[in-house]
Amino acid sequence: MRILQLANTPLAGFPYRLSRAIQQHTEHESRCIVGLPGYGTRTFPYDVLWSHKSPEGRQLLEWANTYVLHSYFSLKRNPWQLIKYMDPPKRVTAHYCIRPETANHELVELGVPTTVSAQYHARFFTRSTVMPNIMPIREGGYQPRDRSWPPDGPMRIAFSPSNRYGKAQQSKDPWSVKGWAETKQVLELVQQDNPGRVEFDIIEQVSVEECLRRRSICHVSIDEVMSGSYHNVFLEGMSQGLVSVAYMDPETLAAMGKVTGPAALENPPWVNVKLEGLRNELNALVQAPDQLRLRADRCRAWMEQYWDDRVLARLYTDFWSALPPYPA
Repeated sequence: MRILQLANTPLAGFPYRLSRAIQQHTEHESRCIVGLPGYGTRTFPYDVLWSHKSPEGRQLLEWANTYVLHSYFSLKRNPWQLIKYMDPPKRVTAHYCIRPETANHELVELGVPTTVSAQYHARFFTRSTVMPNIMPIREGGYQPRDRSWPPDGPMRIAFSPSNRYGKAQQSKDPWSVKGWAETKQVLELVQQDNPGRVEFDIIEQVSVEECLRRRSICHVSIDEVMSGSYHNVFLEGMSQGLVSVAYMDPETLAAMGKVTGPAALENPPWVNVKLEGLRNELNALVQAPDQLRLRADRCRAWMEQYWDDRVLARLYTDFWSALPPYPA
């Protein structure tokens, strides 16, 4: 297949990571076009940044025989006029990794098979096949980095929220809440509980490369502990060999289990905790430095066993290769 990932926004880098994994680890070809490079100073990689005057973009639309439309992207209502490129017919599908009220549901409504990320989104797109959020676990920034470990120095905690939404916004937008102020307060309390033994780095508004670099010298990574779902930060921290912290509710864990199988969720290495229990869990990590590194190593080993992009990329290509040409 010649696969083209199409996204209005970079979606935190997912379409590109998926495309790159397919290109590297399968016999298929894949490229990624995005409409925007990032969100302010938070930038993500891509193959082609679309503009109406881009000859490379138009060439890729003609080259592809499989279109993957990401989240907001519409087959019929888009600035790229995809319908013009549907002769000869191509495979078309959609992948969802956003809230349902902002997604484009046209392919689902037409009965076209689609996929959804194995996070909170899966509970809303029940007709879509659950798929993993791909991480390139063997690329430089995603691999564990040599660093000193407690008790030879303080336990370093990374917290990299993509926004500052907290309890005040939770009723309106529960899945975007990162708990910036609430988590920062807990980190300050943990620092007070353990004088000289804890440092934390709140990483905001930087590129994904810079975020990975700063997190790599830490020992613990907090995703968010309010919504009930994990996000990129959780998987990145696990891949980097940090003890990852997030709150995952039963529905999120069930979605993850559809990718990994149930055995992966028995005694998992990460910390699954709500905001109310975060202080105690972090204090427990500080007070058991001999266990901290062992647990971090288990997080990395879990990714290698259950979330290997070399294996997971084929879940997508197997799904797409079975699609009929559109319209069926």
